[in-house]
Amino acid sequence: MKKRTFNKENNIRNTGNITGNPSLISSYKSHANMTNRKQIKELDEEHEEVDLNTKLMKYKELEFFYQKTSIKPIYLGYVLVFFLVLIIFGIWDDLLTCIIGVLFPMYASIKTIKSGERDQIKQWLTYWYNFLF
Repeated sequence: MKKRTFNKENNIRNTGNITGNPSLISSYKSHANMTNRKQIKELDEEHEEVDLNTKLMKYKELEFFYQKTSIKPIYLGYVLVFFLVLIIFGIWDDLLTCIIGVLFPMYASIKTIKSGERDQIKQWLTYWYNFLF
């Protein structure tokens, strides 16, 4: 009897024919329904993400950001929420202070020096002087 059941299961795998054993038919149908539900859920999640991205693209700043970096605005939102949680709960205080207080001004200072704008250079020199003390 086990050999016969194995042959029917093997027949289902090879031909897709589900005639015969009612338990095999119901298990095959439930598996198909689970697969369909997963696919529908994935499609719904994709649609929600696309819909939110199109809504966020209405803002000029986010559209400009997307054009320059090709990073979807929803991902920028995830990063901002992540950093907001870090700030609220005081996690990685030193790292955030370093990024905001040193790394960004350093980048902006180098960029300003390369551009040669005297007013901007004066502003960043004032910042570094005050940061020193």
